[in-house]
Amino acid sequence: MSPFAGKNVEEVMENNKKCIVEIPPESCTEISEQAKDVIRLMTLQNPKERPQSYEILKHPWFTTGLNNTSTLVNAIENMKRYRTEYIVF
Repeated sequence: MSPFAGKNVEEVMENNKKCIVEIPPESCTEISEQAKDVIRLMTLQNPKERPQSYEILKHPWFTTGLNNTSTLVNAIENMKRYRTEYIVF
């Protein structure tokens, strides 16, 4: 699952550049609302509206959500799956 969904790598990259983020509810049953909020904040189109890195690290997903080991393991597994499915080397 890519938050920058597209039919091919080029479309995913274009959506990324345009900050077009789609988080379909049916594919995100294991993704917390806090995680979705972090994604939304970090992908705001206007860079001036995006939180600074030190601000985003104060977000509840980082401060409380990752304190749960299963959440962290799940996040790592999702990143591995994303890398396998969407990143072409």
